[in-house]
Amino acid sequence: MNPIVEQGVILTPETSQPINALPWRPHASCAGVYLKHLITGAATHGQFSCHLVRVQAGYEIAEHTHPDHWELHEIICGQGSGFLSGSELPYQAGRMVAIAPGEKHQVKAEGEDLYLWAKFVPALI
Repeated sequence: MNPIVEQGVILTPETSQPINALPWRPHASCAGVYLKHLITGAATHGQFSCHLVRVQAGYEIAEHTHPDHWELHEIICGQGSGFLSGSELPYQAGRMVAIAPGEKHQVKAEGEDLYLWAKFVPALI
């Protein structure tokens, strides 16, 4: 696993929260997918949210859209594939993928767990 995931800290003027202290929550509809809600709309007046996503090897985030949200994936570690409107993109550390509102997208982890930041504008939750 990546040191960011293990030792990262969320800082605001009022708080300091170690990422590893937050619970992993299973995705509501995708087996093998877990989330940590790092920054929610409650902290940003609904402007944006940031989530740490873990997709276990061999699992996927099924194709879906967010009609009213921009989404940015920043791949931290692991590898897999992203699919945007039918095009396949390699998901590997150091890559970012911008997803427009309403754009169909899907993510698959291949060979090892895939970790990414998913950032939403406006906030997803």
